[in-house]
Amino acid sequence: MIAIHIALNGVRLTLRSREAIFWVFIGPLIMATFFGILFKPQPPAKVRVDIVNADATDAVARSISETLEQDGILVTHAAALTPGHTTLVVPAGAASALAAARPLNLQLHIGAEEPRAVADLRFKVFKALVASAIGVKPTDPPVPWPSCPRTSAPGRSRSRPASSGPSPAT
Repeated sequence: MIAIHIALNGVRLTLRSREAIFWVFIGPLIMATFFGILFKPQPPAKVRVDIVNADATDAVARSISETLEQDGILVTHAAALTPGHTTLVVPAGAASALAAARPLNLQLHIGAEEPRAVADLRFKVFKALVASAIGVKPTDPPVPWPSCPRTSAPGRSRSRPASSGPSPAT
């Protein structure tokens, strides 16, 4: 009972002071609103890439471009490297190298994007290159993986072996 009287007395003293009312009730609301506006989430910036095609055919560059656009990357075709822009260079002989299953050396020149966007772009370029190599278009429907029955490893069973020692007393 004494604790309730002490608490009520503390509340009464707090409510008498205008400063205390401000810092207890209004100040936190103002700060929460200010910091909520200041640190609200921003949508990620669109990644932009220029594609320079040095190959005789446009097949590889077009396939990579379509797949990157499908992944939400803004793609423009350029005649030469532009300083400060992220540029993917498709080398001469790229189509014949993919057709002959030879290694292909794409060059990705990094612009002013942050490292996370560059890593994401590298993955998407690799994905687009693989899709181009196996002849998959970005508009093709996904093909399900073939199902394989699960088997246990040889010589191992899923049941516990019976113990040969004395049984524990319960």
